[in-house]
Amino acid sequence: FYGLWGRWPFMKDGKRCQRDGMPYEINKALKTSSRFRNFTVDFLLAISEKEDRPILRNVASTISECGCFLPPVTYSELLNCSTPSELLGRFVKDGNSLDVDLDRTDINTGYVMLALLEEIDSCDRDAIAGLDAPAVSKSIDLDILYSGFSARLFVRNYYTNVLMPHYPRIRMYADDYAKTCIDSGEKLRLSADLRDLIFAHEKLINRYRTDDTVMQEGSGLAPGTAQDG
Repeated sequence: FYGLWGRWPFMKDGKRCQRDGMPYEINKALKTSSRFRNFTVDFLLAISEKEDRPILRNVASTISECGCFLPPVTYSELLNCSTPSELLGRFVKDGNSLDVDLDRTDINTGYVMLALLEEIDSCDRDAIAGLDAPAVSKSIDLDILYSGFSARLFVRNYYTNVLMPHYPRIRMYADDYAKTCIDSGEKLRLSADLRDLIFAHEKLINRYRTDDTVMQEGSGLAPGTAQDG
């Protein structure tokens, strides 16, 4: 659709993949150029009115508020949906378990909420439900636009740009915490102040080290050593 939608290549875990949706170059231009963003919003609104496609009005509103469009859908799939909740229902396996009206949120925020459900600790469901367009926009960077939505990158950016933007080392700290969670299979925490984040990180690291020590001792190796060969 005039270059705004398509199937485009990207790298994930060192592998070349393909994904439908707005290409990285388009989302990057939307995110970084207010002139292109405003033109695209006006264009989609005009098509929505001319062709009576209300979902395009929702897309335009989402781009205006977040500066990009995240859901990996084709243009034809998009036009088959009348409402944001109908579109976002494609990305939910077991139904929407959040007490949120997805038709009253922008599409990106709804998509992020649903994408986080399986990755975030259940005690932080309220934090997920409390996300809004400004927070989501600040937590979406070019890494996410290129490689696709990632809970790890989102949580890192959320701590860095939303919760604790004035703490100088928070990006490094949050990135290490999120990566350790993903590597160890732990659920990520989303709603936490700095002390809670530090505590969760140290607790995770200590358990990770303890498990490694137990495994090494059980194998007859000294902790921190590797078996030859």
